[in-house]
Amino acid sequence: LQAERRPEYQDWAEQTVELLNNRSPLAMSATLKLLRLGRTLSLANCFELELHLERQWFAKGDLIEGVRALLIDKDKTPRWNPPTLEQLDTNRVNEFFDGFQPAT
Repeated sequence: LQAERRPEYQDWAEQTVELLNNRSPLAMSATLKLLRLGRTLSLANCFELELHLERQWFAKGDLIEGVRALLIDKDKTPRWNPPTLEQLDTNRVNEFFDGFQPAT
């Protein structure tokens, strides 16, 4: 997106990069993995995985920090852990999916 040079897409690309830079790197990475994994699952298994991940957000994710920044302190400056995608350990993303066993 940052390399987009076509004038008709440049504004959209810049806005999207800005938006992504303000989101939780952990949540974005886990969501991408969820979408990729979901392509191979049944609809019922997708719902099971969503429920599994919902529990993980409270225990391991940045959900509480996002709520703090948006609703409690209202400073709108979440302190994500880690703060950037480059600093994110993929093992941390994979931990969100540990223990998930799709029903057969």
